[in-house]
Amino acid sequence: MTAFTDLRGRLAIVTGAGSGIGEALAQSASDRGMAVLAIDVNADRLDQLVDKVSKSGGSIDAAVASVADSEGIAKVAADAEAQHGPAGLIVNNAGVEFTGRVWETDATDWRKLLDINVNGVFNVTRAFLPCLLASGQPGHVVMLSSVGGLTIGARQSAYIVSKYAVRVLAQCLRADLDETNANVGVTVVLPGPVRTNIFADASAADATSDTYREQMSANLARDGLEPTEIARMTYAAVESGEFWVHSHPDMSRYAVERQHLEFMSAL
Repeated sequence: MTAFTDLRGRLAIVTGAGSGIGEALAQSASDRGMAVLAIDVNADRLDQLVDKVSKSGGSIDAAVASVADSEGIAKVAADAEAQHGPAGLIVNNAGVEFTGRVWETDATDWRKLLDINVNGVFNVTRAFLPCLLASGQPGHVVMLSSVGGLTIGARQSAYIVSKYAVRVLAQCLRADLDETNANVGVTVVLPGPVRTNIFADASAADATSDTYREQMSANLARDGLEPTEIARMTYAAVESGEFWVHSHPDMSRYAVERQHLEFMSAL
């Protein structure tokens, strides 16, 4: 359990903070009394976030950096720790989408997505966690997977593979921390539909997959939860020490049961 009384005044790292869930997580961390370091590749979006958080009385710095750049992220971490000390909260939210069938996906697009969605989570955790562990202070790591990290579907293979990887990485990190009796918790978030720009900002393998991308973007705008609701669920889980956050439990349950039946039918 990581009470925000233990985190107040300490540093919160939020990646992909320029919009959507990341923006909501950054604002909410500030509202809870943390000093926020917002990381994103989009400088304009970061500027808008900094302006908004600052006007609400919060403390926020911004770093324009790609989580896929391990050396760049290591420098961001070193600079932040020199100024603020170890991060108390590390939120791995940055991620991108791509739509297309496996054989129609260009290798460059495949690698780019995995570099951001999977390697980026590793890079950020690896850069910030050692200083927190060495301090002995309580802290928490949050990883944003997706209900896609439990499902199987057409035209989203790269994204789904990446979100399976993030979900399992969170489970493995929890095991590593448990083995060492570290005073650091882990929460993995599996959002279903949320009103974000993830599909609007995505690319596609071909025209038909781009039509699918547009349909998914419209679905999120129509039916998705607000990002602030994901932030609320996430930080409630951090405070209560919960590992799993399912924004749409029925969707998660259906996916798990379907996979379980398929696995068991082959044993």
